Amino acid sequence: YSQEARCCPNQPRHAHDPGVGLRMELKARAIKAAAWYGGTRVVIQGASWAASILIARLLSPSDYGLFALAISTLVFLELFQELGLGTAVVQQQALDPGQLNAIFWVVASTSTALTLLTVAAAGPLATLYGEPRLAPLLQLLSLTFVVTSLRTVPWALLTKDLDLRRRSIADVYGTLFGSAVALGTAYLGF
Repeated sequence: YSQEARCCPNQPRHAHDPGVGLRMELKARAIKAAAWYGGTRVVIQGASWAASILIARLLSPSDYGLFALAISTLVFLELFQELGLGTAVVQQQALDPGQLNAIFWVVASTSTALTLLTVAAAGPLATLYGEPRLAPLLQLLSLTFVVTSLRTVPWALLTKDLDLRRRSIADVYGTLFGSAVALGTAYLGF
């Protein structure tokens, strides 16, 4: 037994260990973050399903298939968007503002390149799939690469700090806004 344990027999042995308090705080933050993340995932999934069902009702089957084809193409290209740099921000212990700035610009540049690649490849892809209406849709939707690149570094920093409340709220607003735009354009016949 240490001197502290002998002089304070009624206190738990870890009462004098400052690391225990930090671990307890981290545990509490992790539980709160998981609760926020889980709760907002339910909202986001529900909103996405509702929007998909409504869009399927508003569009003709061929238009819905065209939209699905465009989205599946963009989801594939999205794999190359941030090059794992968002994950690197979360995993690195300390990054200075210069490094974060560099990561932001690399992701923004990659996203711009993906947008330009998609715009250039839209015509050949439309020909490949035998669907000429695919080209303008791909070109328009490819702008999402540039928009979503703006969130990579802030989103990673919020994740790193276990501030999933703010990140989750932003995700919910983004999903609701995106769903509203998709429903509006489907309703207007675009």
